[in-house]
Amino acid sequence: MIINLSNHPHANWQEKQLRAAQAYGEVIDLSFPPVSRTTDEEQEQIASQLLSQIREMKPDAVLVMGEFSLVFMVVDALLDDGIPILTAASDRVTEEKPEEDGTIVKIARFDFVRFRPYRRLKKPDPKLMGITANGISVKDRQHSHVHYEDGLTDEKIREAISLISVTCSCGKTQAATVRFDEIVGNSSCIALTDELRKRVQWVQRLGRDGVTPVLYGVPPIPVTSLTLALLRTGEKEAILLTAFAGEKASPEPWSPSLTDAEREAAEAFWNNHALAFPESALMDS
Repeated sequence: MIINLSNHPHANWQEKQLRAAQAYGEVIDLSFPPVSRTTDEEQEQIASQLLSQIREMKPDAVLVMGEFSLVFMVVDALLDDGIPILTAASDRVTEEKPEEDGTIVKIARFDFVRFRPYRRLKKPDPKLMGITANGISVKDRQHSHVHYEDGLTDEKIREAISLISVTCSCGKTQAATVRFDEIVGNSSCIALTDELRKRVQWVQRLGRDGVTPVLYGVPPIPVTSLTLALLRTGEKEAILLTAFAGEKASPEPWSPSLTDAEREAAEAFWNNHALAFPESALMDS
């Protein structure tokens, strides 16, 4: 059985679309619900009701066509169930017809070609960044947050990972700073001297809730330390959330999740540190 979850009853389909659908058995129409300007919660409720109804029917396939955001919710859930989810692939044939008053009427006709399955894009295997001292494989996140612009190399990151042990529980994060006997990169977080303090500008950076102390025209400083942040995802697996040259900096004082004591420590840190930017850097706002 194939469920036709759309607003196009199968009685109105072309003969070749009916033949293609009958490969899955009987065609059962299920009207795609109207989606007004509902709240997200109402839309989720509609999706849940649809999914319950479809699962009870135990179809061999489902044709899903309708409002995009609700289609995504339904298709995403049904793909997890292993049910083939289809859309109709058609050729759009247009014809322009002149009227007596000179206006042009455009007529569109959709000629069914085949059913096309919904498929998820295959994600590449994450890059293995290293193995910790206690045997946990650390892979990079899909959109890497490794600060290669700091001068870091995969070789040095791999060495740093091999020197730490992941001791946090699954689902938790852990940060570690590894120190070497050689320069591993350049850090833009600079401790202020009396002379540098005179050059500090407090800047509202894009996407930030407060101001940041910035030094324009000051180069990053070479450092011998490398900081990693990991998310443990399994007994023997973790994800590298970020890696950057230098010591771990304090959160900025305006960060909303800080306690009073943490905010006091953050203020002390950023009163004595600033971020270095090249001469060409422009203020975000």
